[in-house]
Amino acid sequence: VVGWAHRRVMLPRLTRGEPRSFVRLALVEAGIMLATVGVAVALAATSPPEVDQVVPPSPAEIALGFPLPGPPSVTAILTSWRPDLLILTTLVTAAALYAVGVTRLRTRGHSWPLTRIASWYAGLAVLAVGSLSGLSAYGRVSFGLHMVQHMTLSMVAPLLLVLAAPITLALRALPAASPRQPAGAREWLLSALQSTPARVITHPVTAL
Repeated sequence: VVGWAHRRVMLPRLTRGEPRSFVRLALVEAGIMLATVGVAVALAATSPPEVDQVVPPSPAEIALGFPLPGPPSVTAILTSWRPDLLILTTLVTAAALYAVGVTRLRTRGHSWPLTRIASWYAGLAVLAVGSLSGLSAYGRVSFGLHMVQHMTLSMVAPLLLVLAAPITLALRALPAASPRQPAGAREWLLSALQSTPARVITHPVTAL
């Protein structure tokens, strides 16, 4: 930076043929070079910093992406949380949207059962425990805890979320179509629910 700033000042003077401009340019360039060499020599003469010996990760740690957890226990499962940005964002968004829907209904003078509200947030809590707590970490190294995590995420959480009736809440909370806006979010949701892929996915045979 010093060399660049000096050249920016001296090169125009050298072009104009001012006296002593070349001598000054050469002396400053030589000084910068000597200073650089001096710093390099000083760094080469000092001993390098001591670095602790790095233990390479085991094949299991490479596969998992994190160190192997200790012996499983209730305390370890409840305290060994591993936050995940995608899962956290999804859970917070789902909690906020449900709260917005309930608020809109109550603003219009309609009620929404407290049992459904409790069921929704209990389902989100089960998802958080199953995917972010120590149950997720131990589920990758223990077959028994993996099955506990699997059943929690595939049976307990969906049951609680379905009992909360989020689709019904959305259909009641979203604004209906109007002459100025004939197709809104409510109409798009109804169209998706009545589509052929939705009917196939929600058919009892497919669910079975």
